[in-house]
Amino acid sequence: RQVLDGPVPAAEVSEREAAVVVLAAAAGLRTLVPGGLRGHHGRRIEELTERGAADFPALREVVQELRKAVNDAAPDASAPAAG
Repeated sequence: RQVLDGPVPAAEVSEREAAVVVLAAAAGLRTLVPGGLRGHHGRRIEELTERGAADFPALREVVQELRKAVNDAAPDASAPAAG
């Protein structure tokens, strides 16, 4: 959370820490990025993605696949609730 919200510029965050934060955000880890703040952190997450990709070139692709998997696994909001 400190990497995401802290004062350290993304360019100074280690590539490994940047990659971990980006993956956690892409996975929808709510303790890292509460639902209402996702848009607020978008730019910082993109900066951290660039930083992490410097050391882990496949990071962007993994993040895209992870986001898709999380979205596909999310319950359809338009479907009626069972019960």
